[in-house]
Amino acid sequence: MSGRDRFVYCKNGSVADELATLEADPGRGTKGGPYHYIATFLKWSTGAQVLLLSYDEQPKAYRSGSVQAHVLLRRQRRWRLTATLQKIRIFASTFARVMAFRPTWVFCAASGPALWACFLAARIYGAPIVHTRHNRLERAAGGVAAWETRVNAAVIRHVSAAIAHGPFLAQELAATGIPAARLREFNLNYRHLLAPPKANKATPDLTREGTRTVLLFMGRLVEDKGIFDLLTALAARLREDSSLCLAYAGDGPARERLAADVQALGLGDQVALLGHLEERMLHAVVQQARAVILPTRRRLPEGRCKAANEALVLGTPVIAPALRPFTDLIVHERNGLLYEPESVPALAQALYRVLDDEALDETLRTEGTEYSHRLLLDPPLTFEAALEWAYQGSQGELASA
Repeated sequence: MSGRDRFVYCKNGSVADELATLEADPGRGTKGGPYHYIATFLKWSTGAQVLLLSYDEQPKAYRSGSVQAHVLLRRQRRWRLTATLQKIRIFASTFARVMAFRPTWVFCAASGPALWACFLAARIYGAPIVHTRHNRLERAAGGVAAWETRVNAAVIRHVSAAIAHGPFLAQELAATGIPAARLREFNLNYRHLLAPPKANKATPDLTREGTRTVLLFMGRLVEDKGIFDLLTALAARLREDSSLCLAYAGDGPARERLAADVQALGLGDQVALLGHLEERMLHAVVQQARAVILPTRRRLPEGRCKAANEALVLGTPVIAPALRPFTDLIVHERNGLLYEPESVPALAQALYRVLDDEALDETLRTEGTEYSHRLLLDPPLTFEAALEWAYQGSQGELASA
């Protein structure tokens, strides 16, 4: 890339904080984790002028060399009128920033007004625009939200190229009508997880030197992740078996309510709320677990479920609802267990099976790990390779396809 290249990357998260973190620790995110996408993009675009955009309740800005990051204002709105005004604000602020930057290439991971603004500004400047998908497309059956769903699909159909993380999201994008020649699926390479872990005395020993069996939830602590369903499903077994531990790795707005429920059930010694764990420590905890439990509810827009990918590569079986994208990763009774979505009794049955059936556990950990490695290691197209494909293609034949 050269100084004449002017790239926009519009994404989720706080780009100002992410850029500041990567400036202090340039190697962070190169092997996965929450900084992987932005770190990979910045490495790939070295030499270009870059504008990073994202949205949060607290606007921020940060600059590092030729990269500038702006977090634009987005407040949570409950009422229809204020929510509509918020969308107008996001469209206008995004459009103004992108237009002022005068991009030669636009890369957008957002949908809704941010995507529309990026698309319009790119078209005005004659710049290619590439859409990247990491979460499920929002869909609505009626009202203003249905109109927004249709506009999202129309814009995606007309982008220069699109890349999607995993088969589920690739199929969702294909359903918008974008030509197959302009769409590619990519996946992350999890081979770095197989490196021997460094000793870390701070890693909690949840097994208490092998005297306890651990079941682990990992992810954001919100109701739609199924965190309360999991506690309900396992509460009776926890009371019966003092050698059983349920651990929650992650943080979120439902943590206080979850802690109160644990105390009300009298399970404070057996349910561990670990909070946010540094990546290496989290992976060490995953390897202590009998299984990782991901009881996501239908209304949560899971697109790829990084937690499931990481657990499977690390050799830990996953219990999850029979919903996509989990069914793209888990073969029932081979590398994990699938159960009827949002059924606490079905979840409890799956938990009891993985605890009580030693033969099943052995199968999940041996044959299951081999299968997971064949599925998840060394993908044909990584995120960086997909970036290059989209960039080269959008400059030429894809843009005119």
